Amino acid sequence: MSSGEAVPLWVPYNLFRSKLGIVGMDAFFWDSVSEGGEARRVLLVQPATRLHHRPRGPCALKPRVAAERNLMDLERLAGSTGGPSLVSRLSRLLTTGWRVRGEVDPVEARIASRMAGEILLSDPKPLGSVAWLQLDMPKPGGAYGYIASLDSRFSSSLLRAWKFCLERLG
Repeated sequence: MSSGEAVPLWVPYNLFRSKLGIVGMDAFFWDSVSEGGEARRVLLVQPATRLHHRPRGPCALKPRVAAERNLMDLERLAGSTGGPSLVSRLSRLLTTGWRVRGEVDPVEARIASRMAGEILLSDPKPLGSVAWLQLDMPKPGGAYGYIASLDSRFSSSLLRAWKFCLERLG
């Protein structure tokens, strides 16, 4: 198989029971967002209706983020003030001349903080099980495509996982 073929990548999601129903949080790429871009993790929370009970193909990733870690990171995000301080942003502007690629702007950070708070208000409890999200590679759409377009570390992690799978398939 070549890296140009469309082979789905199956991403594990930790499942949680909440007042809103069953939701899943990414259990593989959660830590792949760049420093400064952690607010985008809220986009890696999906309703269970978008997930599958089993992967339907050979490219299934193994979970590497615990459910408790998902919740801890959302709690931290919900308590954030909405992005880097003015002093931090000015010093970056003066030293680099540009906003660091992958960094979340303050408006996006405030929205993500509110979203994390709303998820936490639904009182999610880990179910101790995993479901799977199908990503159509090499160009995933939705949240994964969006984050990858803004965050080179995340994009590289996606491509590495997919290429590793293709190599295993031979």
